[in-house]
Amino acid sequence: MSQAVPRTAKTGNLASEVERLPVVACNVAVSYIYAIPDTWEKYIKACEELGWNKKTLLTQLLHSYGSVHLSYYQKAAEIDALARGFKGHQGEHYSLLRDWGELPRYTETQPAFERSPLVDIHEVSANAEYRRRIGSVNCSGRNSAILNLTTIVERSNLPQTLSRIMLWHFDHYWNRGYVLQLRSDEQETLTPEL
Repeated sequence: MSQAVPRTAKTGNLASEVERLPVVACNVAVSYIYAIPDTWEKYIKACEELGWNKKTLLTQLLHSYGSVHLSYYQKAAEIDALARGFKGHQGEHYSLLRDWGELPRYTETQPAFERSPLVDIHEVSANAEYRRRIGSVNCSGRNSAILNLTTIVERSNLPQTLSRIMLWHFDHYWNRGYVLQLRSDEQETLTPEL
């Protein structure tokens, strides 16, 4: 069994620590995210009424985002690796992304990535009333790398990136996934009317 090795990196204005758990799981420290009341109500409702654990739901949000947009981030990782002087995205570049290690500077300028999957999801106001304490998110090594790469592509910090992924998730899955479960319980049927 491997021993967890803490790693520290700066992500924007936030000092983030990634703890490697046995096998490939990562625990990415993020003190808070931003969520407007509507989004936070959906998150809390999913936890309280559908049985999601708060941390597990964050893992699911990140997993769904990473799975849907994997091919985009595979291309972005290759572009990022080459722009930093790596021969390609594998090995060290992947490990540095996954563990939130210090990546080498770009050899010239930050590359222009293709249109981001989050381009239409605007940043949430950094107003204190929207700040929601979370502590950390557990995820696979791959999703840790995708989350780190997303902060790079978006030129943003970890709290804002994770906040936008939460918005993306509920925009795409609230009505077709969560609402059906809620209506089933309200109407006591597996075929609820919407």
